[in-house]
Amino acid sequence: MEAIAHENITAETIAKTFYENWISRFGVLFWLIADHGSQFNSEVMRNLSRISGVKHQHTTAYHPQCNGKVKRTHRTLKSAHDTIKWSDTLPTILLGLCDSLQEESNSTIAYLL
Repeated sequence: MEAIAHENITAETIAKTFYENWISRFGVLFWLIADHGSQFNSEVMRNLSRISGVKHQHTTAYHPQCNGKVKRTHRTLKSAHDTIKWSDTLPTILLGLCDSLQEESNSTIAYLL
C-alpha cells in the first residue's frame, strides 16, 4: 500500500506522482485500475499509460464490488487526515494500515509484500 500527500489532484500532478513514486520505484504495472475521475481520464494519463505500456482499466461507476476495498481505505485515510496534519503523520498511518490483519487473506499487507 502506498499513499502520497498532494497539494492538488490535477491530471498533471497525478501523472507525475504515479511516474515518480510508483513506476520509477517498482516498475511498470501490467494494469492500472482507477475510477472515472477526470485526472485518470485525462490526455496526460493516457499518454503516460501508452508510453510506459500500462493497460488502463476503469472501474464500473457506482459498483462497489469493483473498488470497495480501496474506498474503505480512502475513508480510513480521510478520517485520519481530518484530525491531524496529513504530511507529518502519513507514514505512521500507512504503517498501521499495512500492519493490520486483512480479513480476506488472513495476513497483513506487509507480510504479503
